Amino acid sequence: MKADFMYDSEADSLLVYRQQKKSSLSVDLGDIIIDLDDNLSIVAIEVLNPDKVFKISKKVLESIVSADIQVNSRHPVIWIYITLGFKNMPEMRLPIGVPMEKQLTV
Repeated sequence: MKADFMYDSEADSLLVYRQQKKSSLSVDLGDIIIDLDDNLSIVAIEVLNPDKVFKISKKVLESIVSADIQVNSRHPVIWIYITLGFKNMPEMRLPIGVPMEKQLTV
């Protein structure tokens, strides 16, 4: 799903979100926070310290021009991919694996 984004280099926080959706629940995975709506669809993903989590320099993160979120459920892990587009670089696909005790229905 195409998403909006915001990177704050001072706070070192990357937020990728769907503008028209409302969060009902947050899942805190440490440096990654996932917001879900009432249907358990992803509304936003915040990555704290993305330069360290994904090993991308702050200068590169400041050049983001587009963002996208994809979800792939392969029990027992749900894979969330954040795809970032940049000004003068190829896009990057950043994986986030979330272990699940039970398989979710879609």
